[in-house]
Amino acid sequence: SLYMVMDGKVSVTFAAMPPGRLPMILTRGAFFGEMSLLSGRRRSATITSASPAILIEAPRKAVLQLMANEPPVKQYIDESFISRALQTHLLPDIKESLAQELAHKATIKSFKKDEVIYREGDPADVFYMIVSGRIKVYTQPAGGPERVYTYLHEGDYFGEMSLLTHTPHSVSIKVQNDALLLQIGMEDFQRILQQIPSIAVHL
Repeated sequence: SLYMVMDGKVSVTFAAMPPGRLPMILTRGAFFGEMSLLSGRRRSATITSASPAILIEAPRKAVLQLMANEPPVKQYIDESFISRALQTHLLPDIKESLAQELAHKATIKSFKKDEVIYREGDPADVFYMIVSGRIKVYTQPAGGPERVYTYLHEGDYFGEMSLLTHTPHSVSIKVQNDALLLQIGMEDFQRILQQIPSIAVHL
């Protein structure tokens, strides 16, 4: 379900939050539950009332149907999802205004099982973060077997090293099962580095 706060406040904490970080507080007009609704995965956050609150609950099926029929609604929910995903998994200290601007430019794209996202030697032009699904990182010499380095899951990201070093990709990336990926183009990725230089160390 998707929930909207009609009155009061709720507190949001994520398992991926760094120690000592204060919970996110949502007030009237805010909504939550979109991350699991869009990814189809279990809840990644714990929601508690921070004051007496009144909420509206919209069933998942009804929300997905509304998003399919009303593009502006889909865009609004997608951008809210992207903004919250960036704050949760990658940029916990990002300003809300910058997160919203990036969310407006970023995209969420679906990939099918066994689809290759890029191959070793391809030019780098996109930063990827996994919304849902499982990703294989590997190399494969010409005529030789695959050498698997690791598998990536929800909240993990890839493609950043080639963007940072301005070099072609050094590995290949393949989808292991149907996946949703958040994509940020090179120019917007560079803008993040300009706004938050310390993120380069974290990456």
